[in-house]
Amino acid sequence: MKSKVLNIASILGTDIRVRSRIYEVVNCMDESSDYIFDLSGVEFISRSFADELISMVEKSDRSIQLINTNPDITALLRIVKAGRSVRRPDTGSICIHNLADMKEVEMFFCK
Repeated sequence: MKSKVLNIASILGTDIRVRSRIYEVVNCMDESSDYIFDLSGVEFISRSFADELISMVEKSDRSIQLINTNPDITALLRIVKAGRSVRRPDTGSICIHNLADMKEVEMFFCK
């Protein structure tokens, strides 16, 4: 079966900041096809959207591949996937961390 290509930028735009936007992608999919999600043109995805995207790929009954991710999105997807296995204790308080680059983000979420 040939995979269908979905251009994510044409569906969601180049700046994806909200977790729930994944449902707009789901609405473009049919039940039986495999998919290639082409992220060319997507400049930014939030951590929460990355988490939803990873969940969709991992839980899907069909094959979903991601192509043409820019270096920052590739790094963020790797960081989010690695960070899912790290559980942080609930301290009951909120801390804000200023992280200068993707390396600091990776170190924060994957330690």
